[in-house]
Amino acid sequence: MSLFPLIKVKVKFDSVILMYLYIYFQLLYPKKVKEYRKCIKALRRIGRDCIMRRIERIKSGEEMPNDILTYMLSSKKTIVSPNCHYTI
Repeated sequence: MSLFPLIKVKVKFDSVILMYLYIYFQLLYPKKVKEYRKCIKALRRIGRDCIMRRIERIKSGEEMPNDILTYMLSSKKTIVSPNCHYTI
């Protein structure tokens, strides 16, 4: 007997639960959901700004901390994303 059908059923079940929770919180706590969305957007904007500053510093040849973000951004690969208008 294969386990794959059981996994598919579990994934569908999990997505139904997540949809139910989303609707539940959306209806009962609309202010909290709106606040969380604003926080997530701010966090994404801050992360994007941090990455863009780091890319500019790498391109200008400034001294950088030796961390995982610098390693990922200074790799030889080109990152192309539909949401991004830059290439590394």
